[in-house]
Amino acid sequence: MVTVKPIVIPSNKRRDGSYLVFIRVYFNGRVRRIPTSVVCRPGDLTRGLRIKSQSVQEQAERIAKRMLDAVSGFTDEQLAGKDVDWVVERMRCADALHNFRLDFFRFADDVIGSKSEGGRCQYVTAINTFAEYLGKREIDINDITKPLLVGFLRWMDGKAFSFANGRISPSKRVRIPMGAESRHLAKLAHIYNKAKDMYNDEDEGLILIPRSPFSTIQVKHPVSRGQKPLDVATM
Repeated sequence: MVTVKPIVIPSNKRRDGSYLVFIRVYFNGRVRRIPTSVVCRPGDLTRGLRIKSQSVQEQAERIAKRMLDAVSGFTDEQLAGKDVDWVVERMRCADALHNFRLDFFRFADDVIGSKSEGGRCQYVTAINTFAEYLGKREIDINDITKPLLVGFLRWMDGKAFSFANGRISPSKRVRIPMGAESRHLAKLAHIYNKAKDMYNDEDEGLILIPRSPFSTIQVKHPVSRGQKPLDVATM
């Protein structure tokens, strides 16, 4: 059974008299002490160095609960043969997920910058179109959901946009050409999956980007017009 408890370590006293709060993790007869960012001032502690400040205790308890929640879903069979270091690593992964933020547009700029000049334009156009739909050029990657993308596709249908060489232009608005919706979505999906490849580590159980919102989107592809035969005069 895993137990967690906020503690103060007497030997960890700092120069100003304060103490850093640790979370004591106990599992299978072994203990690990994990430092937090919570600080106890001398007035926050009893003479026996127990936390008496309610606000400090609540901060520490929230961290301890989040750590415990990270492993509470494992069954006894899954925990069998594991040690305290394995438990702590799962807790660290959960904490990383809790604090993870990635601006999709900033990451997209890095991906687009690595493309050749010839292949860059369609990516820039897709990103600019997405930004115009959102009304901003900033979104956390984990806020990109299937409903958001469905709304994006509906919004593009029949719209006209102002792009020139992959950049937004104040004039010369033209309708999106046939098939551009699917191309835009494909470019966004490519950038999104690049982020998953970079930030997810399935072997370590570290999944910072858990969703796959592009995988089930149904896009209407334009009907092929086929080849138009030449008339006798043109031949």
